[in-house]
Amino acid sequence: MPLWLLASLCSCGRWCKKVLTEHLSFAFFRKSLAAVRKSIYFYAYNSNQTMKKPPLIITLLLLAVSCARYPSAVERTLRFAGENRVELERVMERYRESGEEEKYRAACFLIGNMGRHGSKDGPALRKYYSELSAFYDRPDVDVRSLYAFEDSLFKTLDFSNLDMYYDAQNISASYLEKRIEDAFSVRGSKWAEGLSFGEFCEYVLPYRVGDELLEDWTDDYRNTFGPALDSLAADGFSTLENFCIAVNGLFPQPHRSYTGYPSGKPSPAPSSLKRIAGGTCEDYLGLFTYLGRSYGVPVATDYTPQWANHSKNHSWCGVIRGDSTYHYTVGGWLSPVKERKFTYKLSKVYRRMSSIQPESLAAQLRLSELPPALRSPRIKDVSAEYMPVTAVSISGLFRAGRSKHVFLCCFDDKDWVAVSGEKRRGSDVTVPDMGYPAVYLPAYYAEGTLVPAQYPVLVDSSAVPHTLGPDTDRLRTVHLKRKFMDLRARQFADMMKGGRFELADNAGFKNAKVMELPDSVGYNFQTLEVGGGRYRYVRYVPKPGTTGDISEIEVYGSDAPYSKLEGKTIGNYRCADTQHPMSNAADGDALTYATCMKAQTDAWTGIDLGKPVAIDKVCFLPRSDDNFIRGGEEYELCYWDGRWVSLGRQTGDRWSQELIFENVPDNALLLLHDLTRGKEERIFTYEGGRQIWW
Repeated sequence: MPLWLLASLCSCGRWCKKVLTEHLSFAFFRKSLAAVRKSIYFYAYNSNQTMKKPPLIITLLLLAVSCARYPSAVERTLRFAGENRVELERVMERYRESGEEEKYRAACFLIGNMGRHGSKDGPALRKYYSELSAFYDRPDVDVRSLYAFEDSLFKTLDFSNLDMYYDAQNISASYLEKRIEDAFSVRGSKWAEGLSFGEFCEYVLPYRVGDELLEDWTDDYRNTFGPALDSLAADGFSTLENFCIAVNGLFPQPHRSYTGYPSGKPSPAPSSLKRIAGGTCEDYLGLFTYLGRSYGVPVATDYTPQWANHSKNHSWCGVIRGDSTYHYTVGGWLSPVKERKFTYKLSKVYRRMSSIQPESLAAQLRLSELPPALRSPRIKDVSAEYMPVTAVSISGLFRAGRSKHVFLCCFDDKDWVAVSGEKRRGSDVTVPDMGYPAVYLPAYYAEGTLVPAQYPVLVDSSAVPHTLGPDTDRLRTVHLKRKFMDLRARQFADMMKGGRFELADNAGFKNAKVMELPDSVGYNFQTLEVGGGRYRYVRYVPKPGTTGDISEIEVYGSDAPYSKLEGKTIGNYRCADTQHPMSNAADGDALTYATCMKAQTDAWTGIDLGKPVAIDKVCFLPRSDDNFIRGGEEYELCYWDGRWVSLGRQTGDRWSQELIFENVPDNALLLLHDLTRGKEERIFTYEGGRQIWW
């Protein structure tokens, strides 16, 4: 039989399967598949001869083993399912036999995309879920106490011996059928109007969000939140925007979230999330995903693997509305993603899909060839939906034979993290759809390590790339004032505009000396020269209508220059919480601050020195990230040249709050380490006499 004819016959799977199964058991073929295939090909092929004409029975057997009963993706899952195969087949056969074509296709979608999805489980995890749920029920729970509680759980529970339970090998037919029926019950809801069947399968049908324990969450969420949402809908909450507003009203306000969560934090179960009193961005997006899908709202998980100009990453809900995507997180607001203003700059945005994405790097490469952030075959690049993007082209790659793929990496304050990649062409590569402005390091990935493939590339606000190769023939002097720039530092400093300091020898501040603050308040310690006089009381009076945020107030005497005078905190700040009391204004900690309520028009805080003394200067620190140059701390400046190369060390000065380094290569990417304390450090370039942060 000619090969072309054999191939053609193999394509008519339904026909050949029907013929064979009328006479022989399909189970027989399944159990004997490997042996039959081996025998067939041993007979049909000879390594040193052309293909021999097989007898008819051999041809029929070859057709049988070549033709699949279900789509290829489903067949792969069924092979992996082992003994649980019967449960998965039961679901598909139910809908095939009932003639419910869309539900059959939905079952094939869920099963065909199970892959290695699953949950970890064990006594430690069960205890974690139980205690977390109980903690949520406490009336006095807040973000700080929740974080401390979770941290204590991690110190007492051992999560190293959890067992992995794959969905394909454990999920029941009844669970899948229930999820399919629940999803189709909202198929015609107003929230799902206009969805294609494929979109419905991706954004409404899925039964899990991450690696959480499986629960039948639909009825639970509908019973818990349904009465409140239905009542609001009857009062005019008929749009998706109003639906999100209604959801916000179901949970504690303000939005209680935290980012400094313990490493390896398990995904909370749906039953825990519905009583959420605080959590990570992943927790809050999981909460809305379960709730939204219960009502037919199409919800995806969108995320950036690494901020372009800050540490860590971020995730949120992408709500699908026709051809548009909307950003939403519980406690926030629904907004088109093009209008969404993120705190930090996006490098890439991916969407976690339920189906395998053939264009993903993980679908094309072995996992060992991929950095950790890019190892999922279920991610879809949606960067262009969120921001202006550009293709970043790099030429003259180092060691071009090392790897076929090149990855672009962002700096996470300590190391480089790969966020995208592309196959190289010789010694060149072009990586599409990158966010800008940003600095990216091209790198290979080999043996679990990122290896620089070229110098870092700065893509400016005009999308023009510029290679940051250090020029050691052109050296210059740099003046450094910070090791890290929190984007809020300027905001904090500006909050003090319009405020003033007053000095007096009486508690009522009669005839006080008044020193108005300049419009350009800096973000480190600021000094006000008093110019003589003896005073007992010093106070800060914020501009009415502001929160009066101030980190530190320091007073220095004339009798002993640069000698700090001690006193007790005084004032009338009324604080909206217990975390930022008035005493923070003179506690010696740059990271704490005092704040008052905006409605308090007579707010002030200061220091009582105990007796009138000669005062030379008053120093103050706006609310701060404590990343300015501190006196007595040791710093090291480095530049990137395939690795961080030291340019020497210096000790910070309290009064200049500046470091001066000479012989710094031009066109270099720089990094300033604080060797004494602290964690936050950020890459920068030096342009026009100042640090430019990336």
